[in-house]
Amino acid sequence: LNVDGLLTGSVIETQGKIRFAVQLYELASNSNIWAEHYDRDFTNILTLQSDIAQAVSDQVNIELTGGELAALSATYEVDPESHKAYLLGHSQLSVFNIEPAISSLKRAVELDPTNANALAELARATNILVWLGAPHELISDVRRLIKRALALDADHSHAKATKGIG
Repeated sequence: LNVDGLLTGSVIETQGKIRFAVQLYELASNSNIWAEHYDRDFTNILTLQSDIAQAVSDQVNIELTGGELAALSATYEVDPESHKAYLLGHSQLSVFNIEPAISSLKRAVELDPTNANALAELARATNILVWLGAPHELISDVRRLIKRALALDADHSHAKATKGIG
């Protein structure tokens, strides 16, 4: 693979709390060069993701641009159940289990209509459904979902990518 390091981690969730344990290994020496654990409320999971990304970039001496730093520092709370439904839908879509993915993503949006990730992923899943032969009229749903996602996050890369395809 021609890589210098390996980042591993684990996640445990209990009673609305989440713990991430993250380790960075140097492959040449087969040694652990950094490890940290993070405990947060599940509603702050996106802040946690930003904190971990920043810590990892510090450890591997990557200089982030101003835009990248701004993206990492942009945080907001998420509805835990909506985020779980989004993650399930994303996972289902990654193995082309499209109809269950759409169901999970719709549930995520029902639970939190401001979940831009779920809106963008639902647009992508619906777009794939059209590619596979669903009625072309669903493209209007794809466009509506993309518009909603971009209204919430104008820089949402998945919404922009789906907009370019749809």
